[in-house]
This record gives sequence, C-alpha cells and structure tokens, in this order.
Amino acid sequence: MNWDLAHRPRDTSEPTTVTVDAPSSLAAIEKLRASIPADHLVLYVRVAA
Repeated sequence: MNWDLAHRPRDTSEPTTVTVDAPSSLAAIEKLRASIPADHLVLYVRVAA
C-alpha cells in the first residue's frame, strides 16, 4: 500500500511530501523517519490516492 507523508524542519513552515510503500501507516512512518533528519516533524500520513 502507498502512503503520502509530509514532513518539515521545526524552523520552517514549508512541508515536503513523499510517497512511501509500506504495509501500514506505522511502517510508513518508520521508513520516513529512517530517511529524514531527526529534527523534522511528521505532519500527516494518509493513504495515497
């Protein structure tokens, strides 16, 4: 299943959106966290259209 996730650094308001292939939303978040800097915030997770 594909998931759309948005993330951004704490000091900016412009998010970056990525699509991740994962079996669950939790797994998608874990994949995203493994590839972005630790100070980035995950803003949302939703099923990709």
